[in-house]
Amino acid sequence: MRVYKRKSADHEEESFFISMTDIMVGLLFIFLIIIVYFSYQLKKENQALESYADTAQNHGIRILKALKKELNNKDIDVEVDTKQGILRLPDGVLFDSGKFRIINPSEAYEASLDISEAFYNVLKCSVFIKKGKVLYVEKENCKLKNPSGVFVDSIFIEGHTDNVPISIGNLNLSSRRAVSTYEIMTQHRELRSYYSPDNREIFGISGFGDTRPIRLNNNEDNRRANRRIDIRVIMYIPRSKSALRTFKKRLCDDVKFTKYCS
Repeated sequence: MRVYKRKSADHEEESFFISMTDIMVGLLFIFLIIIVYFSYQLKKENQALESYADTAQNHGIRILKALKKELNNKDIDVEVDTKQGILRLPDGVLFDSGKFRIINPSEAYEASLDISEAFYNVLKCSVFIKKGKVLYVEKENCKLKNPSGVFVDSIFIEGHTDNVPISIGNLNLSSRRAVSTYEIMTQHRELRSYYSPDNREIFGISGFGDTRPIRLNNNEDNRRANRRIDIRVIMYIPRSKSALRTFKKRLCDDVKFTKYCS
């Protein structure tokens, strides 16, 4: 009789440990499923952010090429650097050597108006407009020109010179050229009403003097290439996955960009 009870106790103890093992295995399995799920979600969100960034960069290139096409049709010689996101105005398009004022009337003044017009037309579907609050209207033509809902963050008008010293200073000259270009462009068209998704004016200026040459300053042709105005287009890319989710929700809720409402 005692032996029977002993065996029964041993059997119950063994069953208890088997049950605990099953529970632990089950919990581990659930834990692994949770890890796999969140890993998948993280990978999916990372891919979404990378995909949005690629789309934004590609749209920026299309903007540059559209600007170049418009200006070439006006017989204005410009270059495009797609890697740097730059529309380049070579020496002589706007300024004579050592000068920083754009005189009206002049060919340079007319060219600056055409540049302003080109940016006004090309950027319409890739910016926000501030009229008391940030707005973007998903018009029919914008659905074709910007179907992915990517927008410009900043546009910098950058002045550059060669390394030949001048009386007012190369840095001063480049800055004044950038200011002159900015003033005429924004006065001709309401480019200062163009805003980024972060509710900031997209146009700004900077002067670099001779600190950022694109060629060695060892002959006149190279120095001429370094004397330029670069207009750099920077696309808006959310800094994190959560920021991208918030931005897409905003495009749906506030801006009625239907692509992100599904």
